[in-house]
Amino acid sequence: MGAARLERWLRDRHAYNAGDIAARAIEAANAQHTTVIGQAVAASVVARLAQTVLDLNAELADVDAMIEATFQKHRLAGIITSMPGFGSLLGAELIAATNGDLTTSTPPTGSPESPAWHPCRATPDESAATSYGPADTTGDCCASST
Repeated sequence: MGAARLERWLRDRHAYNAGDIAARAIEAANAQHTTVIGQAVAASVVARLAQTVLDLNAELADVDAMIEATFQKHRLAGIITSMPGFGSLLGAELIAATNGDLTTSTPPTGSPESPAWHPCRATPDESAATSYGPADTTGDCCASST
C-alpha cells in the first residue's frame, strides 16, 4: 500500500491530519527490516485463508441471488415485499417457515399469561374496545372462555 492510498483510506475514515499520518506510517514500515522465522509460511497461510474467505463471500452472494430469484417466482412475493421491512430474503424465510401457505396458523399454546395466548370475544356484539387482535375478526377462538 502506498502513501496516497493509505492517506485516502484515512481521510475516508475522517482521520485527523491524514497526510502526515500516512507519510509517517509508510516511513516506519520502510524502516523495518526484521524478519521472523516462519514469516513466509505464515504469510502464505494468511493469504490462502483470505482467499478462502473471499471465495465463501462470493458463494454466499450467489446463494442469496438464487434464493431471491426463486422467491420472486412465488405467487405471494409481491404482497410480502410490499410490507415495510420485508425484502426478498426475509420473505423467502417467511415462505419457508410457513411451507408456502400463509392461510393457516397454529393456535397458540400455554396459559393465559403466555404472550401467545389471545382470548376471543364471548359474544359477537361486544364492544370493539374489548378486541384482542386478529382472532376476533376471523371467528377463530384460541382458548376456551371460562
